[in-house]
Amino acid sequence: QQERGWQVSKGWVGSARAGQPSRFRVKVLERDGAPVRFAEVGGVFERPSDSRLDQPFRLKETGPGVYEGELVLPEPGAWVLVLQIRRGEQLHEVHARTSVDEG
Repeated sequence: QQERGWQVSKGWVGSARAGQPSRFRVKVLERDGAPVRFAEVGGVFERPSDSRLDQPFRLKETGPGVYEGELVLPEPGAWVLVLQIRRGEQLHEVHARTSVDEG
């Protein structure tokens, strides 16, 4: 994964509110800054306090190397993101934390 050198930026477009559709965006670039096109991007938002609320998702490529989707996380508070980016045999995985506001 480090050898590949993909640069991944991710985050909510605006703020994420519980129970409401919120746009999530991921941008993936090669080491040289070229967009990573035609990848499968998805994963799961995990709820540490209740795994029954875990939310799997898939994003669509909306521009060169830009992947987006409307997601609804049902509860406010802390969530763990497990993001997977796959292109052919290449897999890049990112783990992060995010917070969702009250609806």
